[in-house]
Amino acid sequence: MRKLHSILLPVIIAMLIIFTAGCGQDGLPGADGEDGSAYIAYSWAVGPITFYTEDPAFTGLSYIVNGEYLLTVPGTYYFEYIAWDDSYWVGTYTIYINEGEPGSPGELGTLFQDGANGADGADGEDIYFELACYSTGPTLWEWTYEYREMNKSSAFAQEVQAAYDADRYKPASDFVYIENEAENRSVMDDASVESRTQILNTGVYTVILTYKQSD
Repeated sequence: MRKLHSILLPVIIAMLIIFTAGCGQDGLPGADGEDGSAYIAYSWAVGPITFYTEDPAFTGLSYIVNGEYLLTVPGTYYFEYIAWDDSYWVGTYTIYINEGEPGSPGELGTLFQDGANGADGADGEDIYFELACYSTGPTLWEWTYEYREMNKSSAFAQEVQAAYDADRYKPASDFVYIENEAENRSVMDDASVESRTQILNTGVYTVILTYKQSD
């Protein structure tokens, strides 16, 4: 019996070594895609106009360039502006990003064959937000890279015509200085002032622009 054991044991060990060596390794998971970036621009069609904003895209800047996109970060931000007709608007808008998709898991290894590595996840698409500041209130646009310069001629033309009709037209300036302090933040919490809301449904996200007209 001892002799049999002494013969079988090396055979069993050798078989285990061969079996273990012959088992393929599992594939590695794919890398997660990179998150997309978010950009914000403020635009206007008629001057003069004044601004206050708490969007971090403008931190450290003394002025806003009409229609220029700046890199920003997700969050909800307060803003104020006075339009050419002296109407005063306050509000908040939400910025989000498109997150990268997760990588696929690797395939399991089989006997004598390694599993394939998983595919990398797709990168999130960049988003270009634009706050168009009209005398009738703000509008939040959301563009992809290809459409971020889309001509909003209809809305801008109506704004220009309204200024002409009021005999107050002045060409829109290329930039305006940012005010140092908010003047009418309390209006957002005043239930007696009518609140208006614009909702953008974008897949898994809902973007809300809330604004009011101040006296």
